[in-house]
Amino acid sequence: MKVICSIWWGEIWGFFNGKKRPIETKVIDHELITISWKKSPKVLFIPTASWDNKSYISNFTNYYTSLGCDVNTLLLHNKLIDPIILKKKVFSANIIYVWGGNTLKMLNLWKKVWLISLLQQAHKKWIILAGISAGGICWFHGGMSDSRKFSDKDTGFIIVKGLDFVPLYFCPHFDRDVKRKEILPEFIKRTNKKRIVLEDGTAFLVRWKRWRIVKSKPEARAYLGFHHKDEVIYQALEVTDFQSLSKLSRSYPLFI
Repeated sequence: MKVICSIWWGEIWGFFNGKKRPIETKVIDHELITISWKKSPKVLFIPTASWDNKSYISNFTNYYTSLGCDVNTLLLHNKLIDPIILKKKVFSANIIYVWGGNTLKMLNLWKKVWLISLLQQAHKKWIILAGISAGGICWFHGGMSDSRKFSDKDTGFIIVKGLDFVPLYFCPHFDRDVKRKEILPEFIKRTNKKRIVLEDGTAFLVRWKRWRIVKSKPEARAYLGFHHKDEVIYQALEVTDFQSLSKLSRSYPLFI
């Protein structure tokens, strides 16, 4: 296991809908840059899940450039993909940051252009893999996704299989999305798999088969969700020092 940082939501652009907003991910962003061991790390931004939204690209580029990063963007929608350029962009990055949106469509498009294979190789080359929401789910074994709702608002949640770099399920949006919070226990019981569950302003950082929680907001919470004796339990993860990842995958409850 190399370096994975899965983040649930945070505003990064300072303005939203014309109103000034604080940047909510500063601590997490600085952590990513620090663990890259680069003074000016090369960051590859992948906004596939948001249909290569220009506003997200501009805001992300401006913000991460202000942090001293060299930002490049990988556009995949409605593009003729040159495999040589694709490979060069992926392997020249120190940090790959995947934005949120439609997880299912993102992964399907990645398969078509052979990006998944390149990301698997990037993982072995110690390139840091990070992202929010869909960009967090993709690194795990899988996660509960609202991908179908983009085309039909009445459609329920589905389980989307990720790249399995982290052998757990992942759930973002826990404190913001009420419906997701209501449905999550059903999915935990159905799969009988443990889930990393994140609130706003938290990140699950994996490094060398060890993990810890990084917070941009002191009040933010992270949990391990699991099914035990006909009950769904959310165990708070307050760990700020690295712990063994294998403990989280055990078949019995974890008590830290």
